Formats: sequence, C-alpha cells, structure tokens
Amino acid sequence: MKRLELLINIGVILLGAAVLFFLAKTYRATREVSQSLEEPHIGDQLPSIPGIDWKSSDRTVILALKKGCHYCEDSMPFYRQLAALSEQKALKANLVAIFPDPSADVDALVKAENLSVKTVPGVPLRSLKISGTPTVILADSSGRILQDWVGELTEHEQQQMLDTLQVPKQTPAGTATVSANCDSEKPCGVH
Repeated sequence: MKRLELLINIGVILLGAAVLFFLAKTYRATREVSQSLEEPHIGDQLPSIPGIDWKSSDRTVILALKKGCHYCEDSMPFYRQLAALSEQKALKANLVAIFPDPSADVDALVKAENLSVKTVPGVPLRSLKISGTPTVILADSSGRILQDWVGELTEHEQQQMLDTLQVPKQTPAGTATVSANCDSEKPCGVH
C-alpha cells in the first residue's frame, strides 16, 4: 500500500511539473509572438507600395483585406459604401484595397463582392506592420498614418470613420448637415 501511495505521489509531482513546464513555454512563446507583431501607429511612415502614389491626393484610404477573412467579408457592405462615396467624389481621398493574395484571387474576390475599388495584390501586409485583417489606414500625401481602424467595425465606428473622412451626412431630405463639432485642430465644415 505504501508503495502504491509513493508511486501515485511521484506521478502527481511529475504531472504537475509537466503542466508547469508547458504553461511556462506557452507563456514565453505567446509573449515573443505578441512582441514581434508590430502594429501601425498614427504618425508612422508607410513604405512605398507599388500602385499607390501618396502625392496624387491629400489623403489615401487603404483597405487591407485578405481572401478567406470572414471579418473582411462581413465588412464588405461598408467597403462598398466607401467605394460608392469615392466614385461620387464625396470621400475626398483616394481609396485603395491592398491584398497579400495573388491577382487572380483578388480579381475574383472583388468581382464576387461587387467591390468597385482600385486593388493592389501581392502586398506583404507585415511590411506595413499589419498583423490582421481587415485593417483600414488613412494616410496623408506623404504616406504618413493619420488614423487606423483594425478589425470589423461597429456601426458607431463606421460613422466615426466617415466623420474623420469628412463625408457629408445625408438628412432625410437629402441635404448635407453642418457639424457643430469644431475646434482649432478640426475646422468646421459640412458633415
């Protein structure tokens, strides 16, 4: 009986040591991965991206999307809205969708989703410090990040983005409304 108790105790101690070893190793690996994943920050300079000319507009909106990303798919109605605003010249910024995927996959996705936007396939998202999709970046005419939004956006966050982009809000009668939210850094204007 004592021998059985001794074996059980040794087994419990070894099992406990194995669990602690596993937890320590997992914690360290998770910490290393999270530290290695940089994220874009306001003020960061974006690298040159073939197909995007920062100087062609005061601002550029970059949609970082990926084939098979269900959050990207769920966000397509909003991206179609941005594309329509861009076509109507109400966005006041260039709109470009970048993808890590090859051209054929991007063309098929854009066609299937009826997304009318300039696309740049084959962009390594890590080179832009983008670790997840969807990510939306607003950059100035030099490629410096003014604002970024990561993940699927709520309706409130979508409206905040439209406000940041100074898109006119439509009243039921179809006329734009003027925002009373003005300060020294953000001039009054039509919203």
